[in-house]
Amino acid sequence: MKRIGIDIGSDNLKAVVIEGKNITSYLKKIDGKPIYALKEILDEIITKHSNEAYLGVTGVNSISLSDVLNEKQMINESIATKGGIASLDLDIKENEKFAVIDVGASNQRCYEFEKDKNSGKLILEHHYLQNKCGAGSGLLLEHMAKRFEYGSIGELSNVANQTEKTIKLSAKCGVFRESDVVHQQQKGTPKEVLAASLYRASADSFKTILANGIMPEGRIILIGGLSLSKAFVKHLMDVCKISSERVIIPKQGLHISAIGAAIYGQQVYLNNIIIKLEKKLTQPFNYESQGPLIFKKSKIMKPKEDWPYGADIPLASLGIDIGSVSTKAALIAEINGKFRLLAYHYRRTEIDPVGAAIDVINKVYNQVIERGYKIEKVIAGTTGSGRQLTGFIVGASKEHIVDEITAQAAGITTFYPQKEFSIIEFGGQDSKYININQGVVVDFAMNNACAAGTGALLEKYAMRRGIKIEDLGDIALRAKNPPDIDSTCAVLSEQSIIKYEQNNISLEDLCAALTLATARNYLAKVVSGSEIKEKVVFQGATAFNLGQVAALETVLGKGIIVPPWPHITGAIGAAKYAYDSSNSGNFRGFKKISNLKYNVGSYQCINKGCGNDCNITRAEIKGKEKIFYFIGDRCQRYSAKKDEKQIKPPNLFKERQKIMEDSCK
Repeated sequence: MKRIGIDIGSDNLKAVVIEGKNITSYLKKIDGKPIYALKEILDEIITKHSNEAYLGVTGVNSISLSDVLNEKQMINESIATKGGIASLDLDIKENEKFAVIDVGASNQRCYEFEKDKNSGKLILEHHYLQNKCGAGSGLLLEHMAKRFEYGSIGELSNVANQTEKTIKLSAKCGVFRESDVVHQQQKGTPKEVLAASLYRASADSFKTILANGIMPEGRIILIGGLSLSKAFVKHLMDVCKISSERVIIPKQGLHISAIGAAIYGQQVYLNNIIIKLEKKLTQPFNYESQGPLIFKKSKIMKPKEDWPYGADIPLASLGIDIGSVSTKAALIAEINGKFRLLAYHYRRTEIDPVGAAIDVINKVYNQVIERGYKIEKVIAGTTGSGRQLTGFIVGASKEHIVDEITAQAAGITTFYPQKEFSIIEFGGQDSKYININQGVVVDFAMNNACAAGTGALLEKYAMRRGIKIEDLGDIALRAKNPPDIDSTCAVLSEQSIIKYEQNNISLEDLCAALTLATARNYLAKVVSGSEIKEKVVFQGATAFNLGQVAALETVLGKGIIVPPWPHITGAIGAAKYAYDSSNSGNFRGFKKISNLKYNVGSYQCINKGCGNDCNITRAEIKGKEKIFYFIGDRCQRYSAKKDEKQIKPPNLFKERQKIMEDSCK
């Protein structure tokens, strides 16, 4: 009789049908619906094989099947792994110790085994498990592959495998690691270096789950999705000091647990299992709901894009806000005593922050030409996580390179001249809270590297479920019974969502649950007990997500104001800050920036004996005279030189001669 094994992971369902020595393998994306995926796989197996079989099911998502399968058909993951490994012809000797490393979509595990000399059976001696964090797992790498615009995680791995240089990224937390990547992007670090560094960090993360960080003795068997990645295997061997002779990567490595589940499976009729699954899909899952989102008091201020075509403008100010996810540019000017928005552009930063900044400036310039503005002088200011590098590229003076808090506050007060209100700002990676009193900032706070209260969590979930991020808010507003999910941490929120996906909770309810979790995390981690004014203004591109606006209204119990152009308030603020300054700056000009030839890349310090080990980025503007800009050198060996060129030392001989001549007159 055939043996069938099913391994339901967090991202993929793996299945095998074993007939004697023949093994037929199946692989299916779960897409947030593990029960549907299981039913479809079993339907396919019945069509190709027989109804009666031995069946065993394992994996992180199998826990939801307790009402479909009996206890003996649900196989513990450790037992399934042991059974799958034992079935392989690995030539393991008696009393020989070896380790199994299993790195999947959401978990990292390490098992230590020994082969008993009397019975020949495998004995599990130790089991190390990653503790509820996806820092070293495949899901994070898959997400970053999409963010870097690679076609697949396989392409990301190939690029990383061909790149030798790496930089240090956080191994402690996946969210911290994403933040590190963003900051390195803003410094111009090449994406292939970041790709290799991500796999290096995943290997570092695995090492942290081992006892004292020491790899067990004996041979190492690699299984799970990341065992197929040459980049991960290369860095794991280097980080954990494993020689290539010790490593075994079985060709069935992705299906090892499914094979083990099949070996320990119990006799069933698959039709009966499918009938139970169909019934389960129609039954409601009882859980405590927070109730639907409330969207009654909030106000969406529509922008009036009444451009002053053909206006004569003595001075205009250009603001560029380069963030982790998006880059914005806004051009403003004071006309008849009132500030007007002349032009703006918003786009994704993607993997080229400098290119994105130049592109938004070009788009703004095209609008200037189309609308016939006659501008005598332009001043520029920059903000955002990439403000230093962007400031150098556009020629902003140092005093016009401003922090995000200053820019966001200046941006909203330019077009929302209220005296007292609170600002909630959700960025792609950062979130901010600002209190305004009498038109000035009196209190502010930013998130502490946690993505749970930002747009990143919403975007990541939308990407996983295959929906457009701009549609997530409307989907959330249709929710009737959003569950209460963990809002402590982005990783825990994602884990909490999986439980409800296992029980067929609607996409609408899960999207609403995420917006509520995001709002609660923001209030707990960022606002953290600070005063919330009666008027609350919501800024950032996430403010276009009406579901998130409703979630904030639901949690706060007060109306939320979404200002005109909430996605570019930082750019408007940078422009306003520069406009109000007495220094006119050194803006390079629209045409010059449009034709700018530049190069941004990593730079190797010549001081090999230094222990700082800096990740230095060098930006170069090419022209009659090359201009360099350095970021990341802690001792300022290179970055200080640009100032030395600007400040010419006095010619003391000429000054002495002049003093002597003047004294003789």
